[in-house]
Amino acid sequence: MSRKLPEFIIGETVFTVDARKHEFREKKAPWKKIPIGDFLEDAPTTILFDKQLQNDRNHLLSGDERSAHVELITVPSIVELDPIGLGRHYNLDDDLFKKTIVVNLKTPYREQLAPNRQKHRKGRGIQ
Repeated sequence: MSRKLPEFIIGETVFTVDARKHEFREKKAPWKKIPIGDFLEDAPTTILFDKQLQNDRNHLLSGDERSAHVELITVPSIVELDPIGLGRHYNLDDDLFKKTIVVNLKTPYREQLAPNRQKHRKGRGIQ
């Protein structure tokens, strides 16, 4: 059963989302792909995207300097982008992931944590 695949813009470049094949394909140049095997299916994923090369730069080490044309992009969860394709990837019903509710927290998890009030004392460890 054919269908129109969803599209998502990453760094001013339009990509076709194909969760069945676990990849983003550039719309104008479909041979340029970004694999989404390491992306989270039920939560947003943050990637480094090179706008000149039009590909993800996640292989860069965190200590490397980023060029001006490398941008930090947050990609929504795969369930939000292509629920039908995700169901087909796992050979499940097309409507299974459409029924999935994605909860977006208004307050990030880190802000909910209490600050660490333990003090490090010389020779005594943490108290």
